[in-house]
Amino acid sequence: MRYKIRVYHINTNNEAIAVREVFESKEAVEVAIADLNIKYPGEYDYVKVPVR
Repeated sequence: MRYKIRVYHINTNNEAIAVREVFESKEAVEVAIADLNIKYPGEYDYVKVPVR
């Protein structure tokens, strides 16, 4: 299954960053989220969204 990442400000429903890349596996999207979390520690919430 393919996934996209949605990035939100912590404790809000406001989308903060538009990530346009579509990831081919769950592992790839988790690695990308880990990289974003290192780049922006404690600033955002990340949600994996399945794409058809």
